[in-house]
Amino acid sequence: MSSKEQLQLLMAEQLQLLTQKHIKMFNKKQIQVFTLQQVSWFTKEQNSWFTKKQLAAFTPAQVLKFKNKRIKKIIQREQFQTFTLKPIKVTSLSLNRKKRSTRSNLEMYTSQKIKSLTEKEIQSLSLEQIRAFAPWQIRLFTSDQILWFIPSQITNFTKMQIQAFTNEQIPKFEPEQIQFFTEEQIPYFTNEQIPKFKPEQI
Repeated sequence: MSSKEQLQLLMAEQLQLLTQKHIKMFNKKQIQVFTLQQVSWFTKEQNSWFTKKQLAAFTPAQVLKFKNKRIKKIIQREQFQTFTLKPIKVTSLSLNRKKRSTRSNLEMYTSQKIKSLTEKEIQSLSLEQIRAFAPWQIRLFTSDQILWFIPSQITNFTKMQIQAFTNEQIPKFEPEQIQFFTEEQIPYFTNEQIPKFKPEQI
């Protein structure tokens, strides 16, 4: 099959000519090579041709670009369940130590370090790490990085973190991401932040 370089050279017209047989030949590594722009070029019908195993290979950011809303919601639901934090049996003392250690490590994340985080690195951040980011660090995430937060991370943003989102960051959230802010989190957005949402986001 095609190499990474060949796959990333495919344009909209070429991708949309792929048949069901072609689609089903892509493996996990090849699927994750597709850029976000390329994923958005697949038609609704092509979205439905991917097998369950293939759909599981798409990253959360790629899934946001699916045209087929039914398929998109199915994958997001499964990814949310996959990434949801499972209960861990730890003593309160060890939990407090873990929190202090996590916060201490993240305090070393400078502006340059945060802006250099890749999609894979951001999506691999644990929920403890997400909650440990200080407001000033939240403001440093770029427009592209905002798109990479997955559902379970979004539902765990704290009040201070939500209120730290800038006027430039808020319009960058995809509608599919916004739906994962919980009823408890929505009131945390300030009167200054709310007008920054675009109509198509809500």
